[in-house]
Amino acid sequence: MSQIWAQSAQPFSRSGSGTLHVRTCRVADPASLRPGPMALVQTLSSAGPMSAGGGGGGGPSGLVEPPLVAASAPAAPEPEEPVIDIVINNVVSSFSVSCHLDLKHIAQNGHNVEYRRENGMVTMKMRRPYTTASMWSSGKITCTGSTSEAEARVAARRVARYLQKELSYPARFRNFRVVNVLGTCTMPFSIKIADFSQKYPRIACYEPELHPGVTYRINHLKATLKVFSTGSITVTAPSVSAVQQAIEHIFPLVYEFRKDKSPEEAAAAAAARARQLAESDLELDDSSDGSDD
Repeated sequence: MSQIWAQSAQPFSRSGSGTLHVRTCRVADPASLRPGPMALVQTLSSAGPMSAGGGGGGGPSGLVEPPLVAASAPAAPEPEEPVIDIVINNVVSSFSVSCHLDLKHIAQNGHNVEYRRENGMVTMKMRRPYTTASMWSSGKITCTGSTSEAEARVAARRVARYLQKELSYPARFRNFRVVNVLGTCTMPFSIKIADFSQKYPRIACYEPELHPGVTYRINHLKATLKVFSTGSITVTAPSVSAVQQAIEHIFPLVYEFRKDKSPEEAAAAAAARARQLAESDLELDDSSDGSDD
């Protein structure tokens, strides 16, 4: 059975200001485990004296130790252990400003706002952090688009401060909470989702006519996972930590039904990962430029 480790030093570290790459676990295939170079040297060194003694003569030729020749030869590179990166795509939060909001007044005097009369709310977009706030006349506000819980709190406080300073509302930052978190990750292998759903019929639902993935629910975490045959997994949970725990829970279950990826799938996964890293680097540069200004 493969092993899975969670990094406890910095379980959630930002890689840029865009997407959040959370290296939650390190996956090791037991079949790929083999003695390292040090073990090889020690094994040959333990046999060295016997070889030297057996050569006899005690002359200069006996001083040449075969272990040194074998150790100096370049060993086959060991395959690196794949690392699963969880990318947080969206964090939805809600809070209250504890006062009545005049939506028409906000639409007429606010910046980057849109009044949606049919929904009875006003939407406000912010650039940094890149979020969208939905306001109701009761004073309830929801923020979407953040990529971390800390960023969601910063965005919510900026909305409350904008209503207080720019529009002269007696706003107070109250009852903040994270409502929903959307995260995605890609396993280093493909998954036989039909066999997986048949083994767990009570908690896994697979309807290929309706959806290409398996819907898997973890009740104690209040998490819902979408498992696809390509190895991609989408997680919806109440918090970022719950997303990490859901991935750690599902990994040993899908590992049993793993299969090697085709060259096309491997190339597509590598291209997607490179694109995500490039986008995060660009957004990091934009945020640094904005802070300098």
